[in-house]
Amino acid sequence: MAEPIAAIGAITGGGATAVGGLTGAVQAENTTPFQKVLDNAVGALENVSKIEERANAYIQQYVQGNVSMEDVMIETTKMQLAMELAVTVVNQTVATFKEVQQMQV
Repeated sequence: MAEPIAAIGAITGGGATAVGGLTGAVQAENTTPFQKVLDNAVGALENVSKIEERANAYIQQYVQGNVSMEDVMIETTKMQLAMELAVTVVNQTVATFKEVQQMQV
């Protein structure tokens, strides 16, 4: 049976939240807020990879006859949503960074 869908946490500067309700720990001390956001984003992308691995495992189990097609579809949909969210966040971050770079001081 597929695991329940976890709430998607926001990528913020305080704490360690990530995509899919999974967490990525930030170890660095005395970092800038931007560095914390960047670390959390990297952790979120790593967690998207874990979601993909779990979906691939469900596919392998389906091939062996151990799980149902519904469970496979749920896991692959979770993977697709996590990937779309990660891509959107990265694109927004890049756009924001470019906009900040173009600001005149």
